[in-house]
Amino acid sequence: MKKNKINLVLSFLFLLAIILSIAKQYVIAEIGVISYTFICLFCNRSALQEGIKKFLYKKREIKYYHLKDIGKNEDKNARIENLKVLIRLPRTFSVASFLVLAANIFSIYSLLSKLSNPVSELFLSFVEFLVLLFILAVLAGFSIYKHPICSYISIPFVAGLVLLCFGNHLQEMKKVFILIIFLVIVLVLCILFVLILPLYTLRRINAKKIFIMLILSILTTVIIQATPVAMEAIFTQISFSGEIIPNDSSLPAEIKQFLQRKEVIDLVNYFSKREVISEVSSMVSLFTTGVTTSFLISGGIIEFRVSKAKKRAKEKLYALLLQEEKATIQNLTECAYLGGDEIEMLIFSNEKFLEVIKREECE
Repeated sequence: MKKNKINLVLSFLFLLAIILSIAKQYVIAEIGVISYTFICLFCNRSALQEGIKKFLYKKREIKYYHLKDIGKNEDKNARIENLKVLIRLPRTFSVASFLVLAANIFSIYSLLSKLSNPVSELFLSFVEFLVLLFILAVLAGFSIYKHPICSYISIPFVAGLVLLCFGNHLQEMKKVFILIIFLVIVLVLCILFVLILPLYTLRRINAKKIFIMLILSILTTVIIQATPVAMEAIFTQISFSGEIIPNDSSLPAEIKQFLQRKEVIDLVNYFSKREVISEVSSMVSLFTTGVTTSFLISGGIIEFRVSKAKKRAKEKLYALLLQEEKATIQNLTECAYLGGDEIEMLIFSNEKFLEVIKREECE
């Protein structure tokens, strides 16, 4: 009964915001939408907390897969189902929905755009960044476990989109500093990527890393070589021809006559073309350098985590072989998870460990 009353009040507030928008009272309506969202989140805070706790608890439970799960499908499906707990969270709000979220974002964006100062512009860029982050989080939730290779390849492009949100504030900066900021964003995204994905998926990516770098180097070479040719062909179509000069009434007749000379037109086109091609080639070179370096960074982080986990697996396995601690199914699955196929083969080739697996997983 209490929940129905709250929903009725929230519905009235949202309807009031719509009426104010129709009446062109935009600022009041936008403030009302933001207030509505905070009230809605506060009223449903227990459901939100419960959903997040459920997600985190389940995430800890599926940390290690079963040894009989050869294709890792059981583990992958469990992770995807757990991720759906977060995706279903908006459904727990009977009134708040993605529509309200969109209205809330639009309201904040609109309010900030009415202010014309550097701080509001920075906050505006931050709102754009949050919207982009939300969209990417939803897309990643659906693809990161199903298509990890595609998610890995998209890291530098996601970093580029994040950088684009703050493009207005980076225009005066030197290109080398923009590249450094880009690589810092890539580093943060790579760390998140490595922490989210299970080790067996990172090992698959690590195995295909050389192939990805080979394709990347070929594409980079083709793009760098093709850029001047493509820009020259484009510039030929848009080059200055002097046809608009006679129609320009703001220029004196002597200057018009001078600018219509073929030598002057050729000189203008030559320097314009050289400047444009140089600028575009510089941008392409910066982009390819950033993408190549980002893959080197991400590959190094993945290699570090995989190697560190494998070292831990060997230490645990040697302790079990030397009977320093009793072999249990939990210890064996942890070793297999950390060490990969090589450690799995050592476990299955040991009679003592095989007996434990048969007793625990084959019952």
